[in-house]
Formats: sequence, structure tokens, C-alpha cells
Amino acid sequence: MSNRYIVYDFDDTIYDGDSSADFYKFAIKRYPMILLSLPIHIFSFAMIKFGLADDTKMKEIFFSFLKYVKDVDLLISDFWMMNESKIKSFYDKQGMDHSRDIIISASPEFLVEHILRAKGIIVVKVMGSKIDKITGKFSSKNCYGKEKVIRLHDYEKDCVIEKFYTDNLRADKPLADIAEKVFHVIKNEVIELT
Repeated sequence: MSNRYIVYDFDDTIYDGDSSADFYKFAIKRYPMILLSLPIHIFSFAMIKFGLADDTKMKEIFFSFLKYVKDVDLLISDFWMMNESKIKSFYDKQGMDHSRDIIISASPEFLVEHILRAKGIIVVKVMGSKIDKITGKFSSKNCYGKEKVIRLHDYEKDCVIEKFYTDNLRADKPLADIAEKVFHVIKNEVIELT
């Protein structure tokens, strides 16, 4: 018998904004040396945005800014202390029981996992881009689009998505297509689609 899960995207769904971009801006304030790589970071972001290059390779270039950070764990902790309020209230209102939740995000696993631990939220699994937080190197494909379904089925082949929450129905169409119920999240408003 397969397990039934409630699956969430993270950025702009649970978190109000793009946590990777916000973390980058936060890092620049603490480590201005990152600005030396700004041209290549802007280039990689543009290549991703317009679909002109492999998003995993471009994001790896983008996350190379981590090599300028002396204490990544402290930076992550400080970032979430400043941004914890950006976790949307609709997610907190889902109740204290998140025992069937799976969060799938293109953001780094280390970033998403930290805020969940800090808030005492225990979920089944966080699946994100597997990025070395010291070097910015990827050890998996960017967890985006079809890759989210692959990662979910690698975790549990016959799982059932009872409910799926996303802000981006186009990017998350592969997950929405296999979910029993789909919810579109716009700010704190949740609209059931199926």
C-alpha cells in the first residue's frame, strides 16, 4: 500500500518570495566580496530565467558565492532569524501536524531544512537542490519541473499526492498532473483547483 502525502512547493508557496535570491542578497550585506562575482551571477541568473542554458550548471555558478562566506551555518541561521516571518500564515494554519508533508523545492535543501527545524516543524521529507553549502557545487540536478517528480518517485515509487500546493502552475505542472487535489497559493490565499 502506498503512502498518501501532502506536497508543497516552497518559494512563493510556503515562503513569501524566493528564498535563494533573498539569501543571496542577505549574504552580500554580510560579505561584500561577493560583489566581485556579481557580473557572472547576473549572467547565470539571466541564462536560467530565459531558459538559455542548463539550469543546474547556471545555478551552480550562481551559488559559487558561498565560497566567500566564512561561516555558512551562522549565515543561514542569521538569515532565518531575519526572515522567519516570511513563512506564510496559511502554512502555519495547516495545524501542528505536518507528519504527511513533503516539501519539494528548487532552493537548496540546507536552506529549507533549517527553517523547518528552527520552527519545530517535522515533515516526512525535504527535497531540494542538493548543493554543497561550502562550495556551491551541485550533487544532483536542479530540483525543478519534471525533476521534482523524479525525486519524489526515487523517494517512494508508488506514493500518492493527496494534495499539492504551488504558486506556479506552469513550473509545477508535472507534480500537479499526478496530484489528486491541486491548490494554487497566491500570497496567503489558497484556491482549490481540482
